[in-house]
Amino acid sequence: YSATVAAVLGLPFCFAHFIAGPVGAQVMKAFHDHYRPSDDYPEPTASVAAHVICAPTMEEADRLARGRDVWRLRIDRGIFAPFPTPEEADAVLAEIGDWERQRVAQARSQQIIGDPEHCHAAIEALAKEYGVEEVVVVTITHDFAARCRSYELLASAFALTSAPRAA
Repeated sequence: YSATVAAVLGLPFCFAHFIAGPVGAQVMKAFHDHYRPSDDYPEPTASVAAHVICAPTMEEADRLARGRDVWRLRIDRGIFAPFPTPEEADAVLAEIGDWERQRVAQARSQQIIGDPEHCHAAIEALAKEYGVEEVVVVTITHDFAARCRSYELLASAFALTSAPRAA
């Protein structure tokens, strides 16, 4: 619905791939197909938001992502608890059944998790799939330093530099 409203009003639109990824490309196409230019945005302006965990290795990224797996399962059960550590997540994941494993796999399919090279390629592919030039990244991990490191690795993978600060 928000894509339709943005298109009709001639406003920018950002699709949250990490929430509803399977329908995202269709929603983005509908936004572009129904877009009505406005004074501020004569052309459609769109982006996609992705949950990304980038770490030096694929194994470390997977370890960090397990906390989100458990956090998401708890939300599905109506449990709003603090974000678990990887160790807490491992203990919970060792006890889950088939339905929960399927839910984790489904949620993982809407995330980008890996080393810098993998994340770079996956983000580029996501942008192409959605037909956008901007991808908004959100990283959630138990450890703030790991979250910051994820952003640093992504910035390096995309050869991004900091903008100069205003004096």
